[in-house]
Amino acid sequence: MQATSKKVGPNIFEITIKESGAEMEKYKKEAVQAISSERQFAGFRKGDEVPFDVVAREIGDERLMQEALNQALQVLYPKALKKLEITPVDMGEIKDMTSFSPLDVVLTVEVAPEVELDIKKIEKIKIEVAPVAVPDEELQKELDEIITRSTHYHMRGAHHGHAHDENGEVSETDLAIQMGDKVMVNAV
Repeated sequence: MQATSKKVGPNIFEITIKESGAEMEKYKKEAVQAISSERQFAGFRKGDEVPFDVVAREIGDERLMQEALNQALQVLYPKALKKLEITPVDMGEIKDMTSFSPLDVVLTVEVAPEVELDIKKIEKIKIEVAPVAVPDEELQKELDEIITRSTHYHMRGAHHGHAHDENGEVSETDLAIQMGDKVMVNAV
């Protein structure tokens, strides 16, 4: 495989991919196998190896060549991008195909725009940060709200909010209520 590129716009490259006729014959065979596995041909079971001329006659040379081109580009296009060190932002589009066997195809590929930074200009940028002052009362009020939202209660002397007796039932504790305790009262 041969691959070359030419920049034709700020973010557009034309990639030319060339492949030998012998290699394209392999892609034709792969296309025949792919098509014969998808559909059934008269006189053959689905998935059987169908001869090239039968597939070409049934689906047409144009459809077969299109499938072979797809098979080839699935392999050749990523190799060309890697070789040319091009990272596209989208799939390339076929612009021109002068020959199928040997393959000679031109694709247009869009790449991300190049960004050049001028460090001297960046260093000149100054940002003024306004001082932030929070009064102590506002800070304490917010801290108290966080404490209230995050507080959970346990019964005094109990594990995880309650105690269990020997049967596994929740039991009450006999400790006296003190200042700061949370008390639940059930009244009937």
